Amino acid sequence: MKDNALKTFIQKTYTASSPIPYIITIQIGVFILSHIFSIIGSQANTDIYTLIISKLSLPNTIEQWLVQPWSIISYSFVYSNLFQLIFDTLWLYWTGTIFLNLLQPRQLSFILATSVIIGGVLFLLISSLTPLATSTLPFTSITFGLAALLGTLLILVPNSEVRLFFFGNVKLKIIASVYFAFEIFHFIYNNQIAATIAFLFAILFGIFFIQSLNKGNDWSTMFNKKKKRHLKLVHRREGNFDYSNDNPSQEMIDHVLDKISEKGYDSLSVQEKELLFKASKKN
Repeated sequence: MKDNALKTFIQKTYTASSPIPYIITIQIGVFILSHIFSIIGSQANTDIYTLIISKLSLPNTIEQWLVQPWSIISYSFVYSNLFQLIFDTLWLYWTGTIFLNLLQPRQLSFILATSVIIGGVLFLLISSLTPLATSTLPFTSITFGLAALLGTLLILVPNSEVRLFFFGNVKLKIIASVYFAFEIFHFIYNNQIAATIAFLFAILFGIFFIQSLNKGNDWSTMFNKKKKRHLKLVHRREGNFDYSNDNPSQEMIDHVLDKISEKGYDSLSVQEKELLFKASKKN
């Protein structure tokens, strides 16, 4: 019985189109393996752990990065602190789930991957080419990706409420503001000016992505090959949907998401925007 339950869980988790389970699995896997090698290294009097972490982390100079170019991606999966790993994975799961109730997995993957790469490039450039960088620490974690993801939600559903222990219902824009302030304070306190600037840029990237999507420009499709479309007449019966329902069906949500992809967020009616708001509150 337990084997069937585990098998069902794995199938539902990893057969979905969401990139979130795969990202979290790699982050946890890297954390566990690096600490296993740490134990092995301590017995053999070799510091394997430090070597692995340094090779996967994003260095603070372009010269060092040229020796390990893969780190522009791998740094987002590296964690040496268990608390930060738990915090970021929970944060990614929560914000990613809200995002996927509103938009597509392709768009989520694009935002995370692009913000990680652009944030990493900015970190390298600022650390190497300006006198602002006073920290010599490499950078790890998916923080830049989380900043961009939350920036998108800040525009999509700023007034969506989340129930928190001891605080009750709190609006998303309040939670986002606290998170941004906390991360910026953390970077400045540790003299990570390059990380601070890259973090702020990642937030703006997420905001600009949604603003562009609202105008009908989906950046996540820029690398897709355009296929010839045959003219097809489709009659939509929008009047059949009951937008006053507090528990909207998946068909209603899919209809609104398709409309966003085709015409942008601004094309939605007041009722359709309220439907998205209701869908986001379910999570």
